[in-house]
Amino acid sequence: MTIFAVPANSSPRIAHIIGDLNGFGGAEVTLMRYLVGSKIPACNHRVIVIKDIGDGDTLGTQMVAAGIDVIALGQRRGQISLSGIRALIRELNDFQPAVISAWLYHASVLASLVLPFVKTRPSVVWHIRSLPFVAPLKKPGRYMVQRLLAIMSRLMQPALVSNSSAAVKAHIDIGFRGAIGEWTVIPNGLDASCYFPDVSARRAVREELGIPTDALLIGCVGRFVPEKGYAILFQALAIAKSKLCKKTGTLLHLLAVGNNVTNESVELKKLSGVSGLELNQLHLLGKRSDVARLLRALDFFVLPSISESFPNSLVEAMASGVACIATDVGQCRELLLEKDLIASPGDAAQLADRIIALALMDAHDRRHLGAVNRARIVQDFTLTQMISRFDALFAAAASPRVPRESS
Repeated sequence: MTIFAVPANSSPRIAHIIGDLNGFGGAEVTLMRYLVGSKIPACNHRVIVIKDIGDGDTLGTQMVAAGIDVIALGQRRGQISLSGIRALIRELNDFQPAVISAWLYHASVLASLVLPFVKTRPSVVWHIRSLPFVAPLKKPGRYMVQRLLAIMSRLMQPALVSNSSAAVKAHIDIGFRGAIGEWTVIPNGLDASCYFPDVSARRAVREELGIPTDALLIGCVGRFVPEKGYAILFQALAIAKSKLCKKTGTLLHLLAVGNNVTNESVELKKLSGVSGLELNQLHLLGKRSDVARLLRALDFFVLPSISESFPNSLVEAMASGVACIATDVGQCRELLLEKDLIASPGDAAQLADRIIALALMDAHDRRHLGAVNRARIVQDFTLTQMISRFDALFAAAASPRVPRESS
């Protein structure tokens, strides 16, 4: 076995490439949390955004306000022009990184393609943070990118990092290099002092949104894309409402947050119509920067995803002291200690049964489940743990590849 030495007190320059910061996606949130807390000096980090940072209160504008060096290339979503590639190479050569840290698929492809033109010949880290949920006929572009990266991972030997062992296994199964032990797994972490139960916030949010104090408020956080499972959630709500007594059924309310999760989305409005809930029971808030506050208003949280690796939203709800239901995807089964609240992905009837179980549960028992959830996150998924592991990853990637004898 060959072990590579990591220089003490090293502070490598790291260029982070990411597609978009105009929102609050899981990878983007993780990058923000890491950069704010990293022990590597802020001047040694640069974030290069392929698209833009957005307007208003976005992660991009929050990064800039936090003093993080952010460069936006202003490219169209899912595309990059020749001039954009030139600009990316220029920014990398200006910054002279020891490591290029590429977040998600498209950034990993770009980082690998421009590498020969970067004078410092940096190491490359790919952040593979999802399951390869895509059929070739539904999203041929994304399918081809995944398969291209599988080939490139064998040719270029990047450092491979993920947030779950489930994602690692799934990518190895489609041809990515190595065994599970050759990848680095860094679970998502958060600052539990920002996510916590608060009775006064619960009342204030409900009053603000016109939600009755006695409503059974169900929460869901995730952008409106097929893999997040909104279609299954609305079907499950319809089944649950039909099985519950009329009084309990009328108490059900849904609060959903995420990009395009609004009534302005014609497709989402059509899906939500099957839920059986009235308009005043559906609170589709779209993109929000105050998710931590909104979570405190919930009676329980549902993650209906068909595909996930390690969902930030579930960890945030658990840290907020909320009882949770999740589908059996990614690391969800390992996160939730209450296995009776896990449902098979895509099974609306089973998800409905889990919703009914929590709807009929005594409020004190739901709070107890929430307390157990919070204790789990506080103990095992702290922000400090995640940050220190990322710092060590980048220090190792930047270190001279000088082998020494293993002991």
